[in-house]
Amino acid sequence: MPGWGLYFPSKVAVASMSESRWRELHPKEVRVYLVEPGPFQTEFGQKPAFDNTESGFHPALVTNVILRLCQRPRQRVIVPFWMAPLVRLSSGVAHILGFS
Repeated sequence: MPGWGLYFPSKVAVASMSESRWRELHPKEVRVYLVEPGPFQTEFGQKPAFDNTESGFHPALVTNVILRLCQRPRQRVIVPFWMAPLVRLSSGVAHILGFS
């Protein structure tokens, strides 16, 4: 996607750093979790002022997932949950094609 040359590599870097920290700190009982939110209502890529339509999920969904993560820990969580297969599929295709 044109113009996104730094966006996607930074996401991969954060995921890699999170996994490395998890492995390093897990024996010391320090927990590191990665929460990957999908399309949520933010100011990122904000629309013009005359366009008052909102796209994406409400941020409270991420908040609820983080609260549940405190009760049921997992190393990596994709929000909303139904996007996880799509993320895994796109990662797999990119790997097969030699993009990752």
